[in-house]
Amino acid sequence: MKKILRSLEDIIEIYIPMACFVVLFVVFNVQVFLRHVLKAPTVWSSELSGIMFLWLVMFSTNYTTKNHRHVCFSMVYDAAGERRKKVIRVLGSLLIIVTYSLGLVPCARVILREQRLSAVLRLPLRVVYVPFLVFLLFTIGYHVADLVREFRPKALEEGEEK
Repeated sequence: MKKILRSLEDIIEIYIPMACFVVLFVVFNVQVFLRHVLKAPTVWSSELSGIMFLWLVMFSTNYTTKNHRHVCFSMVYDAAGERRKKVIRVLGSLLIIVTYSLGLVPCARVILREQRLSAVLRLPLRVVYVPFLVFLLFTIGYHVADLVREFRPKALEEGEEK
């Protein structure tokens, strides 16, 4: 079961963003070629580029959150002692868990009830925006896991690493 979940996680956090980047790159270059070389701009390429960028950001952000590779401004954190660092980590995780959890149900209602189609490609907007729900769920999950790790006895942590 763990292997299946890890594979699903890799698909969502690594392979979907890679595919989105490839599509975004190709479509963007096609768009530039059509607009500037053939003088025949297209609208579909702008819409698809926007959708791929949204998906790329929403799906790949999960990977950076899980691995603590996101951009952070850590001047205060770096100057703090170990005890204060723990307080900062716990409060930060709690803030994210609470705010994202408060937004999860309303966002899910809006996205899943969406009936409109995108302007050019006629894609269901619920499909376009579903990655935002994935982002919220994964981010909440990773911060809950961080909280559990913060309060887990050190002996348990060291035993799991071996």
